[in-house]
Amino acid sequence: MKKINFVIAFLVVFGLVVGASFVQAADLDGTWNLKVTSPMGSGTPVFKLKQAGNKLSGDYKGTFGEAPVKGSVDGNNFTMKIPQSGQWIVYTGTFAGNTMKGTIDFAGQGNGDFTGTRAAGKAEKAEKAEVKAEKAAVKAEKAEVKAEKAAVKAEKAEVKAEKAVAKKKVKKSTKKTVKKAVKKVE
Repeated sequence: MKKINFVIAFLVVFGLVVGASFVQAADLDGTWNLKVTSPMGSGTPVFKLKQAGNKLSGDYKGTFGEAPVKGSVDGNNFTMKIPQSGQWIVYTGTFAGNTMKGTIDFAGQGNGDFTGTRAAGKAEKAEKAEVKAEKAAVKAEKAEVKAEKAAVKAEKAEVKAEKAVAKKKVKKSTKKTVKKAVKKVE
């Protein structure tokens, strides 16, 4: 019985934690101001991104002019590609909230690093999502406490049932002992 209660409590808590992680879903929507460093020089490109599920699209404006952006998102990891003279410049990185960082492959002609911040506006949306995620985490913690209390309550009920069974056994045993003593006296 204890194992079943523990398993149920674990599954409830696990489900809530997993649910809370979905609340924190990746969101790269918005305007991102990047700082690029490479052996070829530095730059400050601007990416206007739109995320739909795990697909990323948008516009690039920077040292290489203007170009469309294609990419993908997997959790907090992303890849962005911009075409350049028939080849692709590929940004690969991670992001959290309103910041990002990663590496760049300049179409096989060299590599670089970048950092970036989300421009105001979308930053507030990301902060709200973080607050929502925190609230979901608190809710998950409360559910965990509730599940633990339910498990304790179930354990108490099990102990009570075991005591009742033991009491019946003692009562039955006492009756037998009394009957035997009466027979001896007679």
